[in-house]
Amino acid sequence: NCFFEIENHDEIYILKYLFDYFNLEYYVIGNASKVLFKDYVVDKPIIYINHKFSELYYLCNNKYIISSGLLLNDLIMFLKDLNKGGFQSLFPIPATVGGMIVNNASDNKVCFSSFLEKVMVIDECNKIQILSYNDLCFSYRKSIFKEKKYIILYALIKVVDIRKELILNDIKKSIIYRNIN
Repeated sequence: NCFFEIENHDEIYILKYLFDYFNLEYYVIGNASKVLFKDYVVDKPIIYINHKFSELYYLCNNKYIISSGLLLNDLIMFLKDLNKGGFQSLFPIPATVGGMIVNNASDNKVCFSSFLEKVMVIDECNKIQILSYNDLCFSYRKSIFKEKKYIILYALIKVVDIRKELILNDIKKSIIYRNIN
């Protein structure tokens, strides 16, 4: 079977276009920390969007464009060094940004989607679209991505100013809480 490890958005676009053109079903997975496959061989190609597709760009006013393959932990640690954050309590979740968005990941303190402003996707017609927060239909552990066959490329987030010491303290507390529960 075919397994495609993605390194940039062009590869995602080309693969999706080809699979759709040849009418092939496929899976898109992120970090795959919570993915289980049945005992038989998977008979569809897999597009694996992981840390190799890690991009981060600063815009202005605490806004960043981040790629869907960026690991949440890497993002939090990068922002920590700039005294920026807000979602550091999500540190124990072993996910990519794309996975966080698709699953509307949260903990008992914060929801990652509350920091989202826009998401760039490849839609079902292989067109690139920019979706605003309101287009994403977030609810508990759900988003538009559970229903539509969109592939997330990038997200625009807005973070808050917060001291590095507070971020590290939140990370420690969330790791302890997660280990206990």
